[in-house]
Order: sequence, then structure tokens, then C-alpha cells
Amino acid sequence: MTADTREPVLIITDIGRDIDDTIALMVASQTCHIVGVVTCGGAGQKRAASAAHFLKYAGLDVSKVPICIGDTDAEYSDTSALGCSMDPSWAAPETVREDPDAFIIELAEKYKSSLVIICIGPMVPLAKAVKADKNGALWKVRSIGLQGNVQEVMVESPDGEVDEETGKVKLVGTGKIEPLAEAFNFRQHMQDASLVLDRLSGFVPFQVVSKNAAYKVSLQLDDVSFLGADSAGEAVSEQTTLFRMNNREKFMQVFPLRAKYEGQVELYDADDWYKYTDHVCTPYDPLVVLSYHDSSMFDFAQIGTLHLYAGVDPENSGVRKASTFIKAIADLGTKAKEAGDAAAAKAASAGEAAPAPAEAPAPAEEAPAPAEE
Repeated sequence: MTADTREPVLIITDIGRDIDDTIALMVASQTCHIVGVVTCGGAGQKRAASAAHFLKYAGLDVSKVPICIGDTDAEYSDTSALGCSMDPSWAAPETVREDPDAFIIELAEKYKSSLVIICIGPMVPLAKAVKADKNGALWKVRSIGLQGNVQEVMVESPDGEVDEETGKVKLVGTGKIEPLAEAFNFRQHMQDASLVLDRLSGFVPFQVVSKNAAYKVSLQLDDVSFLGADSAGEAVSEQTTLFRMNNREKFMQVFPLRAKYEGQVELYDADDWYKYTDHVCTPYDPLVVLSYHDSSMFDFAQIGTLHLYAGVDPENSGVRKASTFIKAIADLGTKAKEAGDAAAAKAASAGEAAPAPAEAPAPAEEAPAPAEE
């Protein structure tokens, strides 16, 4: 088999919380060499099972893409958003690991300055690795991609220079960045998000895509037709079940009904609610993956000394043309599904167990899902 020469990427994800993580994983399967997946956001076994399922669905050999459970429910003080929607028939691989600090450091030591870490969930496992990294392997990776909102760390001018307008000591940038609580991924465990950025952002380039960018790109059902073997709508519905059932008011804001159904809120009670709205996904996480695939799609702003930031504010979203992102997601997702279909056919012809189709996950008996990322 020919070696994969694409960029090695480690993905840290809270897959199963919303459909955008699943889409991001499928897009990544076509744009980079996924060398590992670490779950976060609690519900470790379920997220590992979901990640394994969709890696197979995209045609990847799960035995060659190690999966590690990155944290536990007990590590989160707010357990209201730890739900994971998945089909109960899915199972995590027997080889799944549960030592995220060692796992992440091993990959950093193996791939060195070529490794990209894409973190599209809470940074709990990455913080564990940072604290355990005695040889500084993580300080030498090529880049870390984040979904969230950040700002440069500012301090008072060391020479005490005073701003004439305010009469206060001027603030100067340190070159480092810090997380903002408006980002769900950071807010879930702000202490660890702050630790990672404090320790690494003075050395490692971060590539950050905020929700201000994601809000400019709206995916409709046809754009994600690659998600379901039979019904993409069912896949979308089931993977947003927790959100719909437990944060209804916000859900209705995020997924507004078409004008002709306005006011018919009872439609949200049905599993096929997606038939009455145009918007089915805000692609927070797929945009982070795409930023490494084709950075020309973005208008990045430089923040701090080393970092790129798309979506500084709502007026500066960093998205050049929404339709370009929609097409890229649809095309790459379709290629992933085709790769999975080909792998399934090959396995079937060889008399092996084929990867399961992407059936819609059953609702999880978990706590409420978050309103946004």
C-alpha cells in the first residue's frame, strides 16, 4: 500500500454532540492524513464508537487510525452538555486507548514539526498532554487549529508609558492569545483552554476560526446528502436530538422554520423537523478543517505574533464567499462517502465484514446538548 504523504493531523473532537463534528471528520478524511482521533466532552466510549463508525463510513481503516478517549464526565463541573447521540449498535474498537496525555505526546514526538493538531472540542485532553510533556514535543508541532473566539493577551507597557486620552498606562501586546468565554468549546473547560494557550501560543502558530465565520455559512439538507445511507435528514435529526429536546428555545432560533410554517412550533416535536427549515447545520468545525485544506478561502487576520484568526467580529467574518465553503463541504463529503462505499464493496467481495452504513444515531439518554459551539 502506498504511504499517505498528506499532512499528518491529530483530531480532538466531541463528535456526537452536533452534526458538524461528523462532517468535519468526513471532510478531514479527504484532505489530510488522520493519524489519530482523541475524544473530548465526556461520554468517552460513545464518542469513540461514533468516531470509529464514521471513519469506516469514509473508507478509512480504523485499525490504522488509533482512537483515544480523552476525558471523562467527572472532569466537567457543568454536566448539562455532555450528551452524545449515537446508534447503540456502534461499538468502540477494542484497541481504543484511554491515556490521552501519552497518546498525544507520542504523535507529537513521531511527526514533530509536520504535525497539525485540530481541536474542535473542549481542550481537556490537550491540556493533559501539555502538563505531561517533559521534553517539549508539543512546543514543536507545526500548528494547532481551534474552533472558538480568542484575543491577544495585553499587559501594561513595561516602561510605564501613559495614554494621553485615558490617563492610564498603555497596554501592549504580548504576542500570545487567550480564550474567550463566548466560545462554547472553551467555556466548557476554560481553565484548560487558558492553560494550553498560555503555555503554547508563545511558540506554536495557532489557526483559529470563530463562530463569526461559521455563522456566514449555512448548510441545507442537500449540502449534506452524503451523511445518510438512506436519509441525510434522519442523520441530521438524530444527531441534534439532545439539542432539540433539551434546549428548545435556542434550537428554534438556530433552525428557523420557513416563512410559510412560521408560528407552527409544534413541527419541532417531530423527528422530521428538518423538512420545514432550510438550515440544518452551522459548520463550525468543518471550517477549521477547511482552513488547512485551502487557506485562500479565508481572509485571515494576524493576531499576536504567530497566529491567524478568521472571524474577528461579525463584520469581519473572514469568509470570502459562503458558496465556496458549501460546495467544498458537499464535494469532499461526497468523496468520503464514495470512498466508504468502495471500501464496503471491496470488503464484501473479499468476504469480509463491510463498514456499516451511516445510519442515523439513536437519541442518547444523556444531559442537554449545547446551543452552539
